Parts: sequence; C-alpha cells; structure tokens
Amino acid sequence: MAFCSKCGNEIKISSRFCGSCGENLPQKTSDASLENAKPARLVLSTSRNAGFLRAVSCYVILNEDGIILANLGKKRQSEELLNHRLKLKDEGVGFMKAAYSVMTYWHDYGKKYYTMPTQLILDEDTSNRQIPYTDVQNLFFKTARYRQQSSDGSNVSSPGKLIIQIPQEKLSFRHKYFDSKKNIKKILAELLGDKVRYKGRMLSFTIGGSSDMID
Repeated sequence: MAFCSKCGNEIKISSRFCGSCGENLPQKTSDASLENAKPARLVLSTSRNAGFLRAVSCYVILNEDGIILANLGKKRQSEELLNHRLKLKDEGVGFMKAAYSVMTYWHDYGKKYYTMPTQLILDEDTSNRQIPYTDVQNLFFKTARYRQQSSDGSNVSSPGKLIIQIPQEKLSFRHKYFDSKKNIKKILAELLGDKVRYKGRMLSFTIGGSSDMID
C-alpha cells in the first residue's frame, strides 16, 4: 500500500488518482524503461513570463523524441531546497560544506534532466509538458550578449531568447547562454533541421550615448 502525498489517504500502488481527494497520482515507471532511457541531448536553464513582473524558471529539455518543459515555480523551489537541507543534515555534513552546497545547489540542478526518464520529469509537476518535434513549426534561438560601456569599461550582459512556435501557441523564454563554441547551434540543427533560426552572439559598444552592434 501507499499514501496520497496531498491528503494522506491510503491508496493502492496501481491507483491513478486518490479516491479521497481526487489528486492525480504519478505512475511508477518500470525498471526496464529506466534502464533504456536515452540521455537528453541538451538541457537549457531558462525563465518564462508568468504575468505582471513575475517569471517562472523552466528547464527546456531536448531529447531524441521531442522537447520537455520542466517548470520550477517558487513553491517547488522552496520544497526542493528544504529537502536538500534535510538530506545534508541526515548525512551529517558540516556547517561550512552544507552552506556551500546550498549556495551552489541550483547551479547543477538541471544536470539531473540529462539522465531522467521523460515520464519521471512529467510526473514532477502537473504543469510540465512534452512537445513532439513534429508539432514544432519553428524554433528561434538568440544568444545572450555582452554590452560594453566605454565610459567606465564595465560589461553588462543582455539575456538571450528562445522562441518555440507550435500550432496556436508561441512559447517564449529567456536564457544566459553565449554559445561561443556553437554547441547549442549544432544540437538544435541536428534535432530540428531547417526549422531552426539561430542568431549568434553580438557585441555592443556604447559610445557617447549611442550603441553600435558588431557581429
């Protein structure tokens, strides 16, 4: 037997929803599917506009079958960080190492999606979704860039853009990838071919209040 994570009601392991509160229950992925799962080709850490002055973190995962969107809202971020702190405490990690681990936790968070099976990613959050490549009409990727201020020599980065067009919907994301070695460009081309539009890095110099762009 198992228990519903929402209301605590006892449920059968094979149940698809809780008979008490109606909560949808994630289905257990078979060991065979876990072993046969192919690693993702690319995982991008991005953010999406979620309303007035609100943004939601979203990992855009590209594997051999399609694109998976794994959302990470504020509530889940708090839950994930709490679970990480409890794990460190259970393992008896010292204060300094624990503090460093917490500070760097989100930096490596998305790496887990390279080996996580699709169904487990979808089960993480009800808002997560999968988009087959056949549904992608076009994908636009613009790299992030540096803006150099000549007056004081400081560098300011501008976020890049990722736009995925599917039937009746345009999905827009911001990211911080400069893709200086064109690895992202190569993978996108391999997976989506001529559906990809790619705009490489540009360097902007601000001189006397005007901005000059250099490819």
